[in-house]
Amino acid sequence: MSAEFDELMKARDNPTEEEQNLVEFSDEEGYGRYLDLHDCYLKFINLKGAEKLEYISFLSSFDQLFDIPKDRKNAEYKKYLEMLLEYLQDYTERVKPLLDQNELYGKVLGEFEKKWENGTFPGWPKETSSALTHSGAHLDLSAFSSWEELASLGLDRLKSALMALGLKCGGTLEERAQRLFSTKGKSLESLDPSLFAKNPKAKGPKKDTERNKEIGFLEAQVYDYIEILGVSKIYICIYLSY
Repeated sequence: MSAEFDELMKARDNPTEEEQNLVEFSDEEGYGRYLDLHDCYLKFINLKGAEKLEYISFLSSFDQLFDIPKDRKNAEYKKYLEMLLEYLQDYTERVKPLLDQNELYGKVLGEFEKKWENGTFPGWPKETSSALTHSGAHLDLSAFSSWEELASLGLDRLKSALMALGLKCGGTLEERAQRLFSTKGKSLESLDPSLFAKNPKAKGPKKDTERNKEIGFLEAQVYDYIEILGVSKIYICIYLSY
């Protein structure tokens, strides 16, 4: 390993004329041989709740985004991902100028959508959130031939059945029974919108889901760029940091 390290150092300190004339790189990037993640590292360790890693430790784990708890993947974490992704995109543009990054974006998006929908994207398992579903217990109406028969079940049972459908559950016993019986044999989409209960909190979970998906897609792109660049660049970067 020592001989290999010496060769790497020699190559970094003595770039070919062709390498020098191509594009600009920082000293740490060694004319496109290594990654320079110092700025991303500083951004990461200043995230709320982030472990204060040494730079070497950060380099060996920054691609393991799936290990970061979801409750820490907030707006600041998203900004960190955007910064990391922007660097990887810029670096890739300099070392692989012929790579079509627009085509890459489409490929990553397609793969991500499938994994997200199936709940198989790393670090984001599919969950059934009670906040996204109606409470209450469904009632099979096929056994009832009139709303009067439904009324015999009582206020509480009718309320529970109405809640399960997302319908208004207030009113008298007769009103509840009639409202519920009116849904027999119909799909929810065909019901009068005025029958549904207002749910001002519904936008909250939906907004959270959309935000999480945006973060997940940023992670997906980071994973892909790291794969394209090759892990060898990461480990070389570690050696040169000692």
